[in-house]
Amino acid sequence: MIVNVCMNVQKLVFSFAAILFFSLNGFAQPSTGASTFPEPSQVDSRAAAKAHVGFLAGMNSLDGSGYENASNLGLEIGLQPYIPYALGAEINYSKNSGKKNNSDLERLTALLKGTYNFGGANALLSKSYVGLATGAIFANDSRRTDVVLGPLVGFDFPMLIHSSDMVSIGVQVKYLVTSGSEPDTLLASAAFKYWF
Repeated sequence: MIVNVCMNVQKLVFSFAAILFFSLNGFAQPSTGASTFPEPSQVDSRAAAKAHVGFLAGMNSLDGSGYENASNLGLEIGLQPYIPYALGAEINYSKNSGKKNNSDLERLTALLKGTYNFGGANALLSKSYVGLATGAIFANDSRRTDVVLGPLVGFDFPMLIHSSDMVSIGVQVKYLVTSGSEPDTLLASAAFKYWF
């Protein structure tokens, strides 16, 4: 058990280090007067609130060798109540085939997320965010609910803009450490979002 806890802590440290590296990479960009780290401020328009609904489709990989990688489908809602901080909720479904003697694992994950939205003139970084997700996993092989916590990173590029509505495509990656016997999860998804 102590070995598992140490391995989980190590994975979290590496995940946060990767997020920190990604976020600090913006300092290497030439200065154009726009900061990578927006000044905290009140939301003063509908566009600044960044309210959205999204569809996530990708893959999940469970820690350990007991299960095959599988597709992952999810729905997300979110908004930015105070610049540059955003809140959201997400629900995901996956079904991983078992290897060897393991039976298939069907999981429903419900998450609450908090993110920091970057800004500035860098084309990628200005559309990027980092954050933390927490929630619960409901699995078919367990009668209990396990708590999850982990870092996330992503970006959203605008695809179609019509008046004040926008559609974007992006990528979101999360590593969720599980409190109980369920395996930890790496989720990598394409994110298709409609912004109000």
